[in-house]
Amino acid sequence: MNKQLDFQSYLDKLPPASIEAEETILGGILMDPNAFSVVDSILKVDAFYIQAHQTIYRAAKCLYKEEREINLLTVTDWLRSKSKLLEIGGLNKLALLVQSVISTVNIDELAKLVQEKYLRRQLIEIGNNIVQRGYDQLISTTDYLSGCKKKIEHLFTTGLVESETDKITKEYNQLIQKINDIELTENNPGRKHLRLSKLAKESGYSMRELENLYRKSLADFSETALKSIGDLLQECGEEDRKWLLHGFIPEGTTILLHAQGGVGKTKLAYEFAYNLNNGTNWGDYPVTQKAKVLCYQTDETPQDMKHALLARGFRENEDFKYRDNWVVDAIPQLRADIEEFQPKFVIIDSLTTVSRHSIFSENDTEYARPLLQMVQIAKEYNCTIMIVHHSNSEDRSRGTRAIFNSVSEVWNFKEDKSERSSNLEKLLHIEKSRSRMPMTYRLRFDPDNYSWQCLGREGGDSSDLNNKDKVLKLLSSNRNTNFEAEEIAEYCGIGKSTAYRILNYLKSEGAISRKDRGQKNRPYSFYISENSSHPPLKLGCTDEKNQNAITTKVSENASQGIKKVLTTDEKNITPITTGISENASHPPAIFSENPTEKNPEKMQQGEKHFGKPLQDKEKILLTPPNQNSSHPPTEKKVSIPLDTELNNQLQDSQESKERNCQEKASGSGQGFSSVVIEKLGKFGIIKAEFTPANAPRKGSKTACIIKCQFPDETFKQYKRYVPLTKRDQLERHVEAWTANWEHDFMLNSERRWDVQQISGDAKDPKIVWVKGCQMIEAKTLPMKQWYRFKTPAGQTIQVAGDDEFKICES
Repeated sequence: MNKQLDFQSYLDKLPPASIEAEETILGGILMDPNAFSVVDSILKVDAFYIQAHQTIYRAAKCLYKEEREINLLTVTDWLRSKSKLLEIGGLNKLALLVQSVISTVNIDELAKLVQEKYLRRQLIEIGNNIVQRGYDQLISTTDYLSGCKKKIEHLFTTGLVESETDKITKEYNQLIQKINDIELTENNPGRKHLRLSKLAKESGYSMRELENLYRKSLADFSETALKSIGDLLQECGEEDRKWLLHGFIPEGTTILLHAQGGVGKTKLAYEFAYNLNNGTNWGDYPVTQKAKVLCYQTDETPQDMKHALLARGFRENEDFKYRDNWVVDAIPQLRADIEEFQPKFVIIDSLTTVSRHSIFSENDTEYARPLLQMVQIAKEYNCTIMIVHHSNSEDRSRGTRAIFNSVSEVWNFKEDKSERSSNLEKLLHIEKSRSRMPMTYRLRFDPDNYSWQCLGREGGDSSDLNNKDKVLKLLSSNRNTNFEAEEIAEYCGIGKSTAYRILNYLKSEGAISRKDRGQKNRPYSFYISENSSHPPLKLGCTDEKNQNAITTKVSENASQGIKKVLTTDEKNITPITTGISENASHPPAIFSENPTEKNPEKMQQGEKHFGKPLQDKEKILLTPPNQNSSHPPTEKKVSIPLDTELNNQLQDSQESKERNCQEKASGSGQGFSSVVIEKLGKFGIIKAEFTPANAPRKGSKTACIIKCQFPDETFKQYKRYVPLTKRDQLERHVEAWTANWEHDFMLNSERRWDVQQISGDAKDPKIVWVKGCQMIEAKTLPMKQWYRFKTPAGQTIQVAGDDEFKICES
């Protein structure tokens, strides 16, 4: 029986469309600036059924191409400039679109729905065209079939219909996403294996195929664009390589420390952890900041670990955390610990014990795969991971060569087999480094406090030790200050060629950093970085850990200018510049020394930052240089009895000077020392401390460093030019700047907020607090009407009132 043809008409039905989905998408775009980038790759302008919706979407697309922010005001302005605002329904239409949207979480699914309706309309249009051409008797059957085929193929070429390649790509992306979720979030190795096995059964692939697929996906850089040298400079910045410990521990890398049993590799790792934890230099090699330390110790018992840490000087400290039960299969646990604790230095001791459950042997290439994952983690979180490993009988890294190749730095810690060596001295050989030249250093162990002292480079030239110390002292005393080689030669009293040789040697060793000016014929500048909020102690300062600070007294003499009297019985002292004009172009000078008076033993004890307590001994009278002179300060040794009367005179002079500064700061003069003003802000007391900056005045205004303390006791620093003749003017400035400071306070990426939201229905609304949100946009009338937040789940929410969010309680 032949089926009868159906000529039923569908003209009484509307074309497929989802008006509500279109309105929600447009409202989400106007509410969330990031929403357009999500739907742009899915929807074209013609996909919208309503003509007004097409116009609004076209406006957003034009703004996106111009790299302008997309919001209610910018879209309104664009439509008004094109005389399209009344056509789409005016401001009332745009306001209704925004009010109808609560969240942009599922905006991509709504875009797919609108795209599906658009595809159906296209098919209906093609079908109607095929029907009309079917009634045309003048068209040959061959041409008719060819035209139908072209119209159907056109849907595939325009991307409206998923091709076979698109289906494979979608399946691949979904499968990789599931594997990635298991690899990066599952801490338990047993559950990880079970989940992968279950995924293999669901997908129809074997475990081995899934593993190979995931490993190949990590090496997929097909979507990465080519980069230029300009991109490289912008990505890396102008600074030289960043260090945690100059010369030894770069920032954001992986280090393999291997040694045979009993050499002391674990105690050496603790040595670096101690210095980084406390921000203390390791001999001549400066630490750039105090750093949190995370330790995975599975190679020794907790009792042995406790004994070693306490002997080295560790005490109860929240900046040192450890685990004693970790394995390499739990890489997500390492990532989670780093995410939570934010350490800068991570110790994994040892590779053998954390790999004890691995199905691979040390000689298998796959054994080194966790190291590649650690490289990515170190780069992602900008921390340095030190992996402690064992050496073989030939003093090489044990196991596959892939272990050596997977990390950036390889250190070989070994016995010194020469006849002159003592049992307490070992050799640290830098075998491989991407940050400095390979060298060998002699270390000495102190059994009394379990510390390692660096005695210097093995086989190095000792002829420049005196000049090297001078250069290091100058740069260490002036952290983050750039000096050219000629300046260093002048201030240290050494020849230019000697200065160049020493600086290049120290740079190759990593002890100092070098900055390229980026301009032709401009010399390099050299410096030692300091990233900590607590800079290294200098002379004239006191600290709880070191009470042997040098005290400085200032006296004034009209005929001789300002002078300083330093009292000490130490010979290697860098004077501070108290009393010298702030506009002086010369940094502190280094005392000249008589080489015959140098004690060779003291040369190996590292830098002496502090002298002994004041004694009635030799005094050094230092006259600052002429501001127009190119010569460093000169020194003159005199004998002055430090009696009680002189002490009182100097003390009175200093107190008088400080009193004058305070009076001037309060409004009686132009100069000032430091002024603190408190202001009650939206979230509590904001404290602003004004400190003079070393910069020329601008008319009646003075350069200030403003240290702003927020209610949660965090700080932010600003530099401004402000009038300081009267305190009430400062208070007016604080009043005007409070809003800007609170804006910075709210948008701090590390700060979290609790945000109020309404759930339930209109009959039974409930108020809930979404905890741990990050503010991504602050309300700044009239441009921005909302406070926008990103939830821990990645969703975007918004509130309009200041009382609808608060600082996260936990």
